[in-house]
Amino acid sequence: MKNLILLATVLLCNVNLFAEEYDYFTFTRADGSEVTLPAIGLKITFNNGMITAINGQETQTVSLANINSMYFSNVAGIRKILSSDNAINVSNHQLFVTSKKGADITVTNMLGMVVCRCVSTSDNEQAVGGWLPEGVYIVKIDDQTLKVMVK
Repeated sequence: MKNLILLATVLLCNVNLFAEEYDYFTFTRADGSEVTLPAIGLKITFNNGMITAINGQETQTVSLANINSMYFSNVAGIRKILSSDNAINVSNHQLFVTSKKGADITVTNMLGMVVCRCVSTSDNEQAVGGWLPEGVYIVKIDDQTLKVMVK
């Protein structure tokens, strides 16, 4: 019996345990919009019914009552890139944004680096950011965050 316990102890002590690593943290709001942040350096806090996610580049604070789901993944989800006020079209590695005149537009890559920051000059579609390599980008138009894949 002692030998069996000793053998089980040795086996359990030699088992390599590790935490799974994820690249992105995503939460889905009650209105169906998603927010995805790179998980590297991510800090999540809960306070007074609010969740705050900070990754060093961006801070998102949302009421827990307005969140349908949240999860970590190795793939950033991609949704249709249309809303009531804004639209994004990708063509030949370039982003074309339709938004209201004066809207603040920020394009960020998945490493959290700002690729382009500008202000919309018209209510019509306009090119934003120049040529972009393949990848997933976060486009923030005023207070709305959308994801787009360039391929």
